[in-house]
Amino acid sequence: MAAPQCPIHAIPLKMEVRRDGPTRGPWLFCRMDGQDSTENCPSMSLADWRKRQAEQNSQAIEAIGIESSPTLSSSPRGKEHEDNIDKHVEDELVDGSTTATIATTAAISAQVGHTMEPDPELGHRGTQLWTARERMDIEADTVRPDNQPKTDAMSTGQIYELPSNPEDLRWDPRTGLELLEIPAQYARQMADLFGKSSLIHFVAPVDKLNQKGKFSPRLLVITTYCVYLLHKGGGLARALEITDLRKLWRSNDHDKAVIALLCPTEFDLVLRRQHEIRSPSMDNIQYIIATIYQWKTGKPLEVVDMSESLIVESVQIRKPPGWKPEMLYVHSKKQLYRRLQQYNENDRSLPYIRMDCDPRNGLKLTTIPKVHQHLFADGPFRSEREPLIHFFALCDRLKAKGSGDKQFCVVTNSCIYLCEKKGKIDRCIPVLSIGKSALERAMFGLQVPEEYDVVLQFEKDHEAVRMAQVIQTLYYFKKAQDLPHIDRVSLGAFALQPVKVKSDVRSVATRKTFIEFLMQQGIMPEDTVHSPGDEFDP
Repeated sequence: MAAPQCPIHAIPLKMEVRRDGPTRGPWLFCRMDGQDSTENCPSMSLADWRKRQAEQNSQAIEAIGIESSPTLSSSPRGKEHEDNIDKHVEDELVDGSTTATIATTAAISAQVGHTMEPDPELGHRGTQLWTARERMDIEADTVRPDNQPKTDAMSTGQIYELPSNPEDLRWDPRTGLELLEIPAQYARQMADLFGKSSLIHFVAPVDKLNQKGKFSPRLLVITTYCVYLLHKGGGLARALEITDLRKLWRSNDHDKAVIALLCPTEFDLVLRRQHEIRSPSMDNIQYIIATIYQWKTGKPLEVVDMSESLIVESVQIRKPPGWKPEMLYVHSKKQLYRRLQQYNENDRSLPYIRMDCDPRNGLKLTTIPKVHQHLFADGPFRSEREPLIHFFALCDRLKAKGSGDKQFCVVTNSCIYLCEKKGKIDRCIPVLSIGKSALERAMFGLQVPEEYDVVLQFEKDHEAVRMAQVIQTLYYFKKAQDLPHIDRVSLGAFALQPVKVKSDVRSVATRKTFIEFLMQQGIMPEDTVHSPGDEFDP
């Protein structure tokens, strides 16, 4: 395999081994990056580069096979397939918190590669009852059942036709996927993690590729938002949010028995169909995951055909140090029923549910990466609180002599929190207490007159730039003036020696309290205020 080269400078990429932070392991970068005003030089892990090469090799082999087969492109079925891929009629679909653009069944089927016909006898293994009967045709016009609202439904009052009881919901009208009862043969295995009314779309035994290169049996459960793997005894082996996926690889061998879910935030997941007559088709699993992904993100999940051997060789399934499976929240039919009722009642809070930025100043809202969330499980930044965060990164907090301690930097709407590697808050710096700031490549310094200064060294230059932008925006929003700036980060210009002062740790605001504040002020998520306004104090 040829050495990777920078497409801009045509020189080989350099490799370094990162031993700390979320990007541990071999890392490729261009030594000319940023030296001649270029910012698009590649920077990726060695594992990501190998995956890219594997996909390119698989596509090249497939292209050779197509060129050598004159019947494929000239056949009516081949032409029909090309027409379906080109066809992308979009349909407005209310998705439970906002209006998302969802591609048609023709587009999804084109992603899958053929029309799927689930076995009606495999009800607990991913059959979509109404889709199997009405909507699984590749020429279908929509992915919604007959009671799904039209594009102008918001102005007509009633949106969803609901049964009288939440337990009578038989499918999720936002996606058209069937809602399954827990199969009796798996009830004991799932009892500790899933309730009787959980929103479940798929349950079936599969084989999972482990770090030793062997397949071991697991129970696969797919809910409205996540993919779960359970041990034989019922314990959690893996929980993965579907929106965290980057791609889906599927084997193009005759039995199409393997799929790989590529997850850059953690590690990949490879599943294989068990060699049993009643084992579910991988197409069912792929269809459900692709449908949920498109509903949640508004774009199709990229699917790549590869050989099974190439998939097994190219995936990254090594667990990060200290990784432990964490159970992700499972929604219930009662919650879905209430959400659909909110839409029917035109609830004022619905537009705020997927709000991704502060409309007053335009700052993006972010979350702590899942690989680090277990470190903050007991503090104010635990994920279930949904803390209001604008910036998160791992950095070195420099001392006067130049050495540093690894810490997490978390910026909220009002403070900068420096946390130890185990998640404990070490220092809280209110934005309004900052006197001056300094930015130089990957270093960012803050002068804090009332206490003592701080200088942070980030892994990448853009992380320091992003933090500087966030702090400057927050400072201007609160004081209606720019934060004074120092040209260079010189350790001698900062008083880094800790002094004995009482540093109060201020409370961390949550999305819930912030949404209540915006509703009281009459500020909508789509508003662009971008000017000093009423201060929000959690």
